[in-house]
Amino acid sequence: MKCCEFFSSIPEGQKPCKVLQTKTEDEQVAWESQVASVHSPGPVSTEEILARQVVDPTHFDNVTGTIKPTFFDDASSIGASCHRLSHTTPEAIQEIAIARVSAVNQNPPPSGPRQAIGYAYIAVEEVRAIQSEISDGQSRRGAGVYDTAKHDDASHADICQLVSGTQKGKSIRAQLWEQAKNNLVRFSVPEALTE
Repeated sequence: MKCCEFFSSIPEGQKPCKVLQTKTEDEQVAWESQVASVHSPGPVSTEEILARQVVDPTHFDNVTGTIKPTFFDDASSIGASCHRLSHTTPEAIQEIAIARVSAVNQNPPPSGPRQAIGYAYIAVEEVRAIQSEISDGQSRRGAGVYDTAKHDDASHADICQLVSGTQKGKSIRAQLWEQAKNNLVRFSVPEALTE
């Protein structure tokens, strides 16, 4: 099976990262060099930088002005959505974030209304360097990056946790957070647009 076939076979509402965790490490890694979407500008290269929107207030600490460790929790299930900076601009990311916030806030989730705060960036090389211990000092790849471009956003990619297990997953997501926690770029958005 090819990467694009795998991602297109996941039914709406299912969690692609959970299904991806059932595949072999060889398949998971090989699929990173293939496109996952028919809208793709090409596979995500190791040299790229990803930007993940900060729009969920539960992922942001207003006191310290930093992202919280929960910022990458989606990587374990639906995928941590990001933008490939080589295929978009900070202005476009801000526009997408404002539109997303506006749409979600029509019927706010239980965790509260969304706010266009900014984005945190992370190097693909750092994501792909994350390891997960399996046994007796042995380790394997813990996180992957897949080109999941959308019809209206060719820059879209997902960071996925590649192994299952609560403790392993927490460790992988903590490593992602460590890589991105000091890389927050705030949007220059009038306050009225973020409410």
